[in-house]
Amino acid sequence: MKRFLQAALCAATATFAGSFETWNGADGVYKVETGLGNETGTYGIWYDFDDRAYSGISAIRYEINACYDFDSDCIKHFFDPIIDYCDGICGTAVLDKETVTTTPFVGVGFNVVGETSNTNTIPAAGDASAWGGLCVTYTSDTDLALELGLGEAIDSTINYANPTVKLPASKTGNKVVVSWSDFKQPSSYNGSVKFDGETAAKQLVGVHFKIQAEPGGKEFRIWGGGPKD
Repeated sequence: MKRFLQAALCAATATFAGSFETWNGADGVYKVETGLGNETGTYGIWYDFDDRAYSGISAIRYEINACYDFDSDCIKHFFDPIIDYCDGICGTAVLDKETVTTTPFVGVGFNVVGETSNTNTIPAAGDASAWGGLCVTYTSDTDLALELGLGEAIDSTINYANPTVKLPASKTGNKVVVSWSDFKQPSSYNGSVKFDGETAAKQLVGVHFKIQAEPGGKEFRIWGGGPKD
């Protein structure tokens, strides 16, 4: 297995705030124990997203095949072999505009509560106020946006101007601890529906690590995440 150097972790051992257990990829744990999961058991599962739903052609290239030797439910196990290989989530953001005029993007994230029910796959929201904020550890060739996902209905209402915190590029590893109050909507947003970090935390659907930059290949690795220290 390829081994990766680690910077300071969010916690030397598991810590809890609102029952959120710090996730470190090197522990070989595939789900993030958010403490807010519902009966569907679909909380804390990693997923990726990109701009292809908006006519873009960006994607994440992974160094190892996902879903090998697992059951047919690939959504639940997609990142398991990647976490084993990377001691976290790693890949290359292949950003390409083609004919799209906006800046291309990709990202990874996890749901806080999970699907609404066994018959409704829309992600549900939960109150993550007790976390106080977030602690994350990562490397990235370019800046990342640590973004608070509020679900498609709200995200689209605010034109995807979600509250975010900038994670500066770091090739050697970085640890960032932020409070909910540090999360802000982009200054360019002029819509009527406003969300600050504290409000978003009370109805949090997902935690996202988003890469939005000029075209090219940008390597990244997320190896830790938990509540504010």
